[in-house]
Amino acid sequence: MTPGEKLAIECHAEAEYPLEACGGIVTKGSDHRLLPWRNIHDEPHKGFCVHYDDLRQLALLQELGWELRVIYHSHIDAGDHFSQTDKDQALANGRPYYPNVTHVVVSVRKGEVASIASYRWDDSRRDFLKGVFV
Repeated sequence: MTPGEKLAIECHAEAEYPLEACGGIVTKGSDHRLLPWRNIHDEPHKGFCVHYDDLRQLALLQELGWELRVIYHSHIDAGDHFSQTDKDQALANGRPYYPNVTHVVVSVRKGEVASIASYRWDDSRRDFLKGVFV
């Protein structure tokens, strides 16, 4: 994740407050694209659910050889932890939908970014671990 992408994610998270922002970063070779997605949940603290059209755009990009590298979302007036809801949404039958994707969580408190953290799946621990992966 570039400094510009990090800044764009933070701006997106602040702009969506008090709702959760969500999006992704795809890469193809050395090209990067930040994809701000629409969250169809319209209540704070309900998590995020990506709009169908945004998922369709992601699928089309993947067909063209773009790889999903980052999924980001914000937490509203809460920390940058990878919550149980986040884990539940990222897993199917105990395995991640996207095992090589970094999950970025942005804590937004009172409309301003407080912190940001990243998480990746660790097969040996069967859990998402916090770290600097982006």
